[in-house]
Amino acid sequence: MDYLPTLTLHFPGGVKNVYRIRESSVEFSTQNGAWRALDADDMQLHYLLQTEVAKWLLQHKMEMNPHALEPKVA
Repeated sequence: MDYLPTLTLHFPGGVKNVYRIRESSVEFSTQNGAWRALDADDMQLHYLLQTEVAKWLLQHKMEMNPHALEPKVA
């Protein structure tokens, strides 16, 4: 089994959200939910709000490709 880059965010009350990079998409799951791919609007919102998810994605993207540019935000 290949390693999938994963980010887990923990919230009060034992709630957690998990994000993973799978091939060319980012997937999201709540602690007991099904995985779903984030769409372009989801991704743009993370970048606009500079969430921990956006920071993680930018860091991971830079690790994979040091010449990658940050996404353009309208």
